[in-house]
Parts: sequence; C-alpha cells; structure tokens
Amino acid sequence: MRRASITSALSLDEGTVDDPTGLQVTPDGEGLRVEVGDDGIASADAACCAALGRRSRSEDHREAAALLREIVPDGARAAKALVELLNLKDTAQYGLIPITPRELTTTRRRARTLLDFAADVLRK
Repeated sequence: MRRASITSALSLDEGTVDDPTGLQVTPDGEGLRVEVGDDGIASADAACCAALGRRSRSEDHREAAALLREIVPDGARAAKALVELLNLKDTAQYGLIPITPRELTTTRRRARTLLDFAADVLRK
C-alpha cells in the first residue's frame, strides 16, 4: 500500500453521517466487511512494509499480527486490534447472526486503531 492509499483509506466516505470513524457501514454489515475489515488488513500490511520491509504473504491474515508485534512502539496494540477486527469481520461476513451495534462500534474502533497506527508508521 502506498502512502497515498493509506491517506485515502483514512478519509473514506467523509460525508457519512453519524459515523465518528468516517467509514460507511450498511445496516446489514456489508460495508463493515468491505470497508472496515479490508482497510484494517491493508493498514497492517502498509505498516509492516514501511517498518519491517516485508508483510505477511499468508492467506490467513492473522499471521500478520506476529509481524505487527515486531514494530516498536505500539505494534502489540496494533496486533491485538487486527486480531479482534478479523474476528468481528468473520462474524459479520460468515456468521448466521448479525453483529450487534456494540460489535459494530468495536469493529470501527479497531479499524481506526490500525489506520492511525499505519499512518504513524508511514510518517516516520
């Protein structure tokens, strides 16, 4: 992910109303899967590339958490946010029960944590 891409991800759907993260989420969670989950994953990759010169090549995005932990400072916090985001993304995408408003809020916060972390790493 290039610097321009992370900047674009940080300003997604600025016009979305009542959404403190600026991320668009549809009532059925579709936007959550696509926008929040994918941007969180891309942010983790961007941070790893910038700080470590490499990213996870695995199809299991959870393996990127191990690389995030290598980034000092705050890599452990970003890794935790990624794992939590992926768990909630899986629930929204593959679960039979819709995610709750509380889970939606948590997901937005985890995505924002990853976006902010990647932006900080890219600025260095």
